[in-house]
This record gives sequence, C-alpha cells and structure tokens, in this order.
Amino acid sequence: GKQMDLIDLNIQALTLMSKLFIEQSENFQNARILNVSSMAGLLPGPFISVYAASKAYVFSFSMALASELKSRNIQVSVLCPADVKTNFQRNAGIVTEKLKLSDAALMVRKVYNDFMNGKRVIIPEKRLRFLKFILMFIPESVLSDSIYKKRKKLQ
Repeated sequence: GKQMDLIDLNIQALTLMSKLFIEQSENFQNARILNVSSMAGLLPGPFISVYAASKAYVFSFSMALASELKSRNIQVSVLCPADVKTNFQRNAGIVTEKLKLSDAALMVRKVYNDFMNGKRVIIPEKRLRFLKFILMFIPESVLSDSIYKKRKKLQ
C-alpha cells in the first residue's frame, strides 16, 4: 500500500538514483547531490513512523555518501525542512490549521545558497537549527512520547 510506496520512493529510488548519478559523475565537474530528508527524519515519528524512518534513512545515507565521495570531489548535501506549504499535507491527510507552514519559494532561495556554498546539512529555518542542537540532549524515549502526545491531539 501507501507505506510500501513511500519506502520504494524514499529509500529504494533514492539509493538507485544516487548510485546511477555517482557512476556518471566522472563526466561532470563539480558534481553535486541534494537529497531531501525532513526534520521528521531527525525525530521519532509517532503517527508518521514509516515516513519519519524513511527520511532518517535519507539523512543517514546522505551523510555517509558525503564522507565517502568527498575525496572524489562530489558534494552531497541533505535538506531537512519542516512543514512546507505544498500538496504533501493534503495528500497525507494532515490537518494544517495548527501547523506553521514555511513558504516553499522563500525556502528554495535559502536552500539554493546553502547548497551552492557546499553546506552538508541544510536546515532552512533558524529555529529548527536550534531544535536540532537541543535534540542531542533529550532521550529518544522521552522525545518520542512527547511527540506522540502532541500529535495525538492533532488526530
């Protein structure tokens, strides 16, 4: 169903496309890969567990590739946006009234600059970069239970 399609897209297709691109990268100068993870990939994901886990794969895979490919002069960056105003929420059945959605066009400009400057992890919003820092100090079980309680209210 939908969950297997999500895994096929976020994990299998991403891995295959990356492999194919890397094989052809000798034909390019300044080869670059930008993979799209999510802030959800940095957190436990109650109610969106498959999505969050697939985006965690994107993050981990991208970070490893960046290290592996650095000596071959291939830049790998990973984008970790939060809630961006797109059709994603509607297609996933997510209620958006209580969410703070970022403007996609503004985010793209910021991401492009970070990407072209070789930033490895791109988190477009300052408040989210701070959140990523804070997450290092919170036990995963506490974080997961807290997210569960908050998202349960949105269900």
